[in-house]
Amino acid sequence: MLKQLSLLNGTSGFEETVSAVLTEKMKACCDKVFRDNIGNLYAFKKGTDLGQTVALFAHTDEVALIISSITPEGLLKFRTVGGIDESVLVGKRVTVGPSSISGVIGARAVHLMSDAQKKEKLPLEKLYIDIGAVSAEQAETVVKKGDVAYFEGFWHETKTHIFGKAFDDRAGCAILAELAKNTYAHDIWFVFTTQEEVGTRGATVASRRIDADVYIVVENTTCLDMPDVEKEKRSTNCGDGPAITIADGASFANLEVRSRLAQTDISHQFKNVTAGGNDARAIASNGKKVAAVSCPCRYLHAQVGVIAKEDFKNTVNLLDAYLKGESLC
Repeated sequence: MLKQLSLLNGTSGFEETVSAVLTEKMKACCDKVFRDNIGNLYAFKKGTDLGQTVALFAHTDEVALIISSITPEGLLKFRTVGGIDESVLVGKRVTVGPSSISGVIGARAVHLMSDAQKKEKLPLEKLYIDIGAVSAEQAETVVKKGDVAYFEGFWHETKTHIFGKAFDDRAGCAILAELAKNTYAHDIWFVFTTQEEVGTRGATVASRRIDADVYIVVENTTCLDMPDVEKEKRSTNCGDGPAITIADGASFANLEVRSRLAQTDISHQFKNVTAGGNDARAIASNGKKVAAVSCPCRYLHAQVGVIAKEDFKNTVNLLDAYLKGESLC
């Protein structure tokens, strides 16, 4: 499921392909499935007892690029959709537009740069996508302004790790789809939100639309366990299990919910850096009890991310153990 979702394309405002796959998966195991006008997908599964109601959120959109103009030479200028560091872009392969035209992100040749320029991060306006066109007219036969460019899909597995694109947050979506196969005493909403990468817009709508006792955001989060990063600055460690958020740059986790998540017998870690944000921001702003559980990922928002298989499995296991609890909050 993770592989299937990872290889799909769907950035903010263009999530239909991802939602279509998830809709069929959720129809097979949930009692009610529908979408709203902003594209959020809702799947409700009735519990077996008079328990509580929990809403699990994961976002369907990924970061991408959007074509802003075409140069006379046929090169494509672009802007980012979501937060992408310019330093990860040069030389990356992309697919552009509905026909998935192949291209590569280029920049001025390094031997034409001054020493000062070589030390600087290349700004977006200095980058372009090369699709092999020789003029704007030729490029416009296959690409137009407003088309989206995605990092080219990639999937590779080792015994312990998975390499792929869009784990943020297709990993969360796959985890929700896995949990939906199970039966719990509590009523559960599985909510697949849109436009998280551009301001948690889908979650703002969804958390107002449905009423639950507790909300859990299931995410992919940064993993900074590299040799040149001090231990106190490592937000999570790959292989140390799912990460429970204490606080980030946009919200605080509800103390009671966070505590119950941590009381499960599944090995876990706490996210160490109070930066960034996710759908929990929108949910908390609507006055709801919310916490976040994330699968650590190296190279988040780049062409290829890396996650540990055990982290993915144990994120499922931790949430399963939590949902089996008599009281969720």
